Amino acid sequence: MRVKPIGVKKISLLTFLFGMTFFAFFVITGFSLAEETDLIATEIMYDAEGIDNDKEWIEFKNKSQNSLKIFNWKLIESSKPETQHKISLYQGNSVIEPEEYFIIAENAKEFIKKIPEDYSATVLDSSFSLSNTKEEIILLDADGNLLATTSYENSAGGKGNGFTLEWEDGVWRESFIKGGTPGKKNSQKSNQPEYSDQIKLNEILPNPKDNEKTDEFIELYNFSSDEINLENWILKDASKSGKFVFPKDYFIKPNGYLVVYKNLFKFAMNNSGGEEVFLLNPNEKIVSSVSYEKSFEGISYNFDSENNNWRWSKFLTPGEKNKLDKIPKIEIKKDKKIYKNFYATFEIKIHSKNKKENRVTWDFGDGKKSYKRKTRHKYSKTGTYLVKLKIFTGSEEIVKQFSVKVRKYPHPKVKFIRFSPNPAGKDSEQEWIEIKNYSSKKINLKDWSIKTGVSSQKAVNHSINDDFFLKAGERGVLTRDFSKFSLNNKKGEIKLLYPDGKTADKITYKKENEIKDDEIYEKKNGGKWQWQEKSILAISKPKQETIIKNSPLKPEKFIEVPKEYIGQKSYPKKTNSPILNYGLFAYTEKNPRYSTEFVLGMETKKISAENFLAKTKTAKQEHYLVSFAKQLNKKLNNLLIKISNH
Repeated sequence: MRVKPIGVKKISLLTFLFGMTFFAFFVITGFSLAEETDLIATEIMYDAEGIDNDKEWIEFKNKSQNSLKIFNWKLIESSKPETQHKISLYQGNSVIEPEEYFIIAENAKEFIKKIPEDYSATVLDSSFSLSNTKEEIILLDADGNLLATTSYENSAGGKGNGFTLEWEDGVWRESFIKGGTPGKKNSQKSNQPEYSDQIKLNEILPNPKDNEKTDEFIELYNFSSDEINLENWILKDASKSGKFVFPKDYFIKPNGYLVVYKNLFKFAMNNSGGEEVFLLNPNEKIVSSVSYEKSFEGISYNFDSENNNWRWSKFLTPGEKNKLDKIPKIEIKKDKKIYKNFYATFEIKIHSKNKKENRVTWDFGDGKKSYKRKTRHKYSKTGTYLVKLKIFTGSEEIVKQFSVKVRKYPHPKVKFIRFSPNPAGKDSEQEWIEIKNYSSKKINLKDWSIKTGVSSQKAVNHSINDDFFLKAGERGVLTRDFSKFSLNNKKGEIKLLYPDGKTADKITYKKENEIKDDEIYEKKNGGKWQWQEKSILAISKPKQETIIKNSPLKPEKFIEVPKEYIGQKSYPKKTNSPILNYGLFAYTEKNPRYSTEFVLGMETKKISAENFLAKTKTAKQEHYLVSFAKQLNKKLNNLLIKISNH
């Protein structure tokens, strides 16, 4: 895009169009054009290599004959015209002399750290974030006067490859030097000798186990088919003084390795706090670089040529092919729904050979952490949280991220229907409470609770510890197998509580005369509660024992089902008692927890994992071997009759 950066004195068509774009902005804020300044943008790093954060900068040059005083300047991007980015002095002078360069950096501190050589020019700090495709930029003084404006498109170059855009002859072009020439005259295509770009950093060891003064190393690899002389090539770190220049007669063979130890390159690679290592050719152009945030003792950082990235490895291979661990398969599980003030379960499964070496760190995004593979966490506020999971495999740290949404706990409508406080026999085994789900969704009452007692002051809470699902509109019967409640035989109060402690339903009961055996308290259609003298759900005790031939079951007791119950929907009941208050299920001595899929002596149809239909009794069937023998005998008799007739 052939656009010339302009100052106030050189107003072009671009300025007019750009001004029209921000017309509303200037009218509202009262900005006006200055009259005497003449700044131009001369270089832009808009799309740095790797992650852009804190790496972007813009170089300006004072082309006027006057000094410029930096005071309360502002920078505006066309992609965010409503935002005025403040500019402050970080390094150098607040007065820019004629023909002098200065830098406005996204993060001045990081900019200074990453400049390979000493840099003393003026650096201003700001907080912008340039577009990686195209952008228009304006620079304003404290009074809102326009100091400079320019625009760029990524078609000119510098798209994430480490090169900048440089202004030359009225057009932006890609720099000839990687990293550009901040604070200096733009790079020029010269008659300097060409050097190979096939020499790459391949493995570094910044934190050896033994002697850090001698055992740190940097390994290079020659990806070309030519032997290359490294004389005057440079190794350096991010510091201003750390630099090693290769002496004469240092060769690297084709497709070969070269290892340089610290006793030769001298500078120390950081163990923490971040570090960057560079390889530069004799023209001081960066040929290869690598950075890391922290290192691990006895573990090297290796280039993975297959995936074109860097990875840590416990296998040190100086002068040899890099050896990397296989990345383990990681499976993360968490609760689908997470609620405020409720524990949510998080679990990670790592499928690898070296499971014992793997260390796990959960960061739940609210300042809390856990170091267990399976853990529980409670959020105290609603909102969306970014969860970070770090897995250290013994060689490298793998980071997984995902978001969780924490909601308020819902309160579906669930009500008591009836209950039996004084069943015949032992109360603790026979008491039951029937409830109904009036909501439009399937619910699970696990972690809800039943609170019972003679009064609110003397009530005791009993949690529901197992899954107890109810579909929309469905009824269910709670027994002591699900919650260890106890109902008073004379009077009492029952509460159904949500997991957050709030009340879903409440009922008090009392009878002037004693509550009779099997008498239940039931809510009628009009909403009024009444006592029923005999439970219509009650089923008599077993009257006999029967052995069913050909059955896969052991001999067991069964329940004589009255005709009026045949065909009704039935529910499993976890109890050791042969009396089932609700359901048409056989009692199994071997497995009293759950019934089989059929009632002994009856045909049944399985409706779901919990529900069955019981039909009328079927005729006792013969064993298939007996039936086969009878049919065979009949055919033989017919055959003998035919033979005798002949």
